[in-house]
Amino acid sequence: MKNLLVVAGVVFAVMGCGKKEGANEAPKDKPPAPAADKVEAPTPAPAPTPPAPAGSADPVAAAPTGSDSATPAAPVQTDPKALWGELTKPGADVMTIINKYSGGATLSGKIKTLGQAEVFMDIDGTNRVEIKFKDPASAKGLKAGTSITVTCQVGGADAGIKLMTLTDCTKS
Repeated sequence: MKNLLVVAGVVFAVMGCGKKEGANEAPKDKPPAPAADKVEAPTPAPAPTPPAPAGSADPVAAAPTGSDSATPAAPVQTDPKALWGELTKPGADVMTIINKYSGGATLSGKIKTLGQAEVFMDIDGTNRVEIKFKDPASAKGLKAGTSITVTCQVGGADAGIKLMTLTDCTKS
């Protein structure tokens, strides 16, 4: 039995290691591979697809984008309490809020306290709005208790410190 296994192993080794006829020849049904010294030019990239016309049926191609728009968005008329509610609502979609107020927010209220170049308005007895003017001189001459209407960029709100910040404000 041992001799039979040795003979079978030798036969298998001889047959497996033997050179096949035509091993270096290309198959007759396939073209030969290019020679290593020949380099083919790469296939040029396809031309970019032109943008869809304005009246096209493709909603993605026709959708305006905020930064590409030639006309800036108009400020949204709101009040401090409503804006605070939007900015501090748990689970709020931040991108929706950013897009909604991309043109700013216009709101009115009474000045509670004054800073160097900013004023603070009360929102609801607990929370405040910090109004930072684009031109610091705009804060001069304002007094606590005075009503004011401003148009500002929405900076954000932090319920933890009970403060909403509006920047680049101008008096309306």
